[in-house]
Amino acid sequence: MGPPSSLNLRNLAWHGFLSPEDIVPEWVVFIVIVLSSIRPFADLCSLGSEILQPRSSLQYKADMYPQHFQLYMNGLDMRSLGEDLFRAFQTAPVPVQSKPVWTRIAEEMVSNKSSWTALQLLLPQFETILRIVFARVNKQEFRVLTAEQDEFFTTFDEILAVNVGSEENGIRSVLGDKYLIFLLDLLIYPKGPRIRHRISHGEVDEQHCPIYLINAVIVAVIGVLAKVSSHEQSSSLDRIIQHYEPQFHPVDELRRKYQSFLSSLRTLEAWPTIAGYSRSIRTEEAFSAAFCAVDNGAGSSWFAMLGNTLRDCPFESLYRPASECPVTKLIHSIIDNADLSVVNIGEFLRIRHSTYVKDGSIPRQSESNYLSLIQLLPPLIQAWMETFLQTLWLFQRVQREPDHPEMARFLTWLRKTLQVWQNVGKLSASYRNDWPKVLSWLARLSPPPTRQFAQIPLLLLLPLL
Repeated sequence: MGPPSSLNLRNLAWHGFLSPEDIVPEWVVFIVIVLSSIRPFADLCSLGSEILQPRSSLQYKADMYPQHFQLYMNGLDMRSLGEDLFRAFQTAPVPVQSKPVWTRIAEEMVSNKSSWTALQLLLPQFETILRIVFARVNKQEFRVLTAEQDEFFTTFDEILAVNVGSEENGIRSVLGDKYLIFLLDLLIYPKGPRIRHRISHGEVDEQHCPIYLINAVIVAVIGVLAKVSSHEQSSSLDRIIQHYEPQFHPVDELRRKYQSFLSSLRTLEAWPTIAGYSRSIRTEEAFSAAFCAVDNGAGSSWFAMLGNTLRDCPFESLYRPASECPVTKLIHSIIDNADLSVVNIGEFLRIRHSTYVKDGSIPRQSESNYLSLIQLLPPLIQAWMETFLQTLWLFQRVQREPDHPEMARFLTWLRKTLQVWQNVGKLSASYRNDWPKVLSWLARLSPPPTRQFAQIPLLLLLPLL
């Protein structure tokens, strides 16, 4: 069960290298003996239950993944899926010795005995099918059903990778981008379910694996079988894959962070003002000035325009070059910290407002602090919107030209921008509220280091995205 040079029984089984006729009784007996000896050995070594704590199973909770991922999977009929699977594997490149396993899987599904058992049996067989296709299209037939002692096995990670050596992975031309996106989300990306990895390592049990994830694997398998055989794909199942939107690549996560940041910015329009008490005139004037910055003068707010811009921007996540990763990571952190500052300041305003509503007034020192923040809102709003647009512009530029000659300068600018928003996030926390220092940090913001950007007003930046 160790390195490739050992028998490595667990990996041989879970990666689909074993067919029923390959398994000898001695292997099963060996595993049973090892498992049954763990408890006596622990007692002999005085390893009590406080040391050998059982690991709790990972729960795939209903809200663990975006709703979109579940939407198309719930409500599928297991019996119909089993019938589709049975027809699909008949003409697929399934090894003859593995066909009894495929038949057993289909029977489990059609009879509705155990979708969990079907899933456990299906994952290794699915990996075998993809390995066969991978080896053929990349002209590496010698790797179809071999588990070499001197190298790690050809598993999902390599099968779905962008390149094989220096050549592009031919599996992309067979499956198509939509199927690759679905498989990468389901099996590979760290933020995704990684269902094969987690089940094979004992992290998930039957009680904690929802039916929508089981259905997702089955739909993917049936779709891939149809792609590599003469079986006609069910149009309804193919539609699920074709309409699926990627969720778990860092680029897709970045899009959601922009959406979250925009949602936080929209709350600006609902931030409470304090009117009708003494010393409030300057406060009201400051609020009025702040929200002049929000109005773009065209009958709608800047935030509506930001939303339209974000909606129209492409976010490409399939097989992105490594040079893009540092940019994506830095923008993730910038947006997180800028979003945090919006939340912190909104919370401060709400607390001050609720204090006034409750007591009818605000202590003089608190009012002064409140007024300082209100007067800070115009440059803050401008900084939030500029950061939103500038980082979005830069990200789109890098996606179009990953080897941009100014990449080093872009990264330097992103690090400086991140430093500003990290400090603004800390200084705007409820236990700090240090608005003069916030203003001094905002003054350090600068546009991206490119001639094309330096003289562009914010309003004219939108079409460039």
